[in-house]
Amino acid sequence: MLLTLSRGLTTLPALAGQPNSQGDGRTEAEVAGPTPDRVAIDAALAQLPANHRRAVILHYLADLSISQIAAQEGVAEGTVKSWLHRGRTALAGLLDENTEGVAESVEPTTPSTSAPPTPTPSTSPPATTSTPNGAVETIAVVACRYGEASAKQVVAFDRNPDGRIVTVGRVVRTGDGFDDIRGVETNRNGSVEVRVADIVPCCGTPSYPRREQVRTYQWDGQRFGQTDGPTAFGKDPRLTDLRMTMTHELVDVPGADTRRKLTTVFTVTNAGPVDAAQVAFHSIEAGERAGGHWSRCDPKPGPDADHASCLLPGVPVGESRRYTFVQLVPNKPGPDATTRRFLVLHCDAQDRQWPDLTRDDNEVPSPLRF
Repeated sequence: MLLTLSRGLTTLPALAGQPNSQGDGRTEAEVAGPTPDRVAIDAALAQLPANHRRAVILHYLADLSISQIAAQEGVAEGTVKSWLHRGRTALAGLLDENTEGVAESVEPTTPSTSAPPTPTPSTSPPATTSTPNGAVETIAVVACRYGEASAKQVVAFDRNPDGRIVTVGRVVRTGDGFDDIRGVETNRNGSVEVRVADIVPCCGTPSYPRREQVRTYQWDGQRFGQTDGPTAFGKDPRLTDLRMTMTHELVDVPGADTRRKLTTVFTVTNAGPVDAAQVAFHSIEAGERAGGHWSRCDPKPGPDADHASCLLPGVPVGESRRYTFVQLVPNKPGPDATTRRFLVLHCDAQDRQWPDLTRDDNEVPSPLRF
């Protein structure tokens, strides 16, 4: 596993490596060819579903934006975000199968089974404490360089009687009921407080939906276990469930115009439990705007509306509303035409877009290839 200590934590010498003989500032690991860790990452990528794998590679390795990937794949930007989230989560799980080898990646020694010394209070990283023999015990956030945003864990390091660095144990990891680790502090009684969050604000995901909790863990002589704080986030009370269906009509345009008139009617139902102040339609533009609700779209939606095709007044809980869009579209699809997916999402009065409680029923395929 390619691992890196989070910024702000002291890098351990055994993890940092030594300058290579060429004197160019790189470590021996950076000069060497593909490592077993890289092979493991490539193997994990190969196990992802094809669309998730393409999204991860295009975004993280080819440096394509969300909108660029959506255009290339012919899907809504929200779909790409979903692929990235699921791909990162799956990668974290696949790669975590190898994280038990963290101790070996530091030094191949037997981990200490004794409880680590009680750490001194720490208000800023690194969370460390010194013992009479000069050893330094460290609580560190460790992350994978591939999918680093979501693959994190808190690990306790120590030194054995020979002075060699070993891992005492893993305190907690992402996937244990949360998706991000925001910070770590230690207490006088030796417990570890971990600030966790339910989402990772990256890859187009904003930070405002994030919820945070502080969970406390304690060493029991064999392993770390949670001793205080909440154990789950539960359903987000700020979210609602929008459901969308669509009908369409395609007719020829009289005269010399070779285009056709496409009328799409979206019925959006709010199944609750939160009123949707606004609704944001994504990827519905297919040609020249020619009527319907286009004229009522917010002309300057805020940045958190995520480049919506149209932002309109929303739907109260328990009600349904119809939205009509008329466009002039090409008579025949071009060589690069694809079948899009039309998406509707809930926006609040500040133009902030929110995830849907049940994503699958607020997205429909386009009737034509564009």
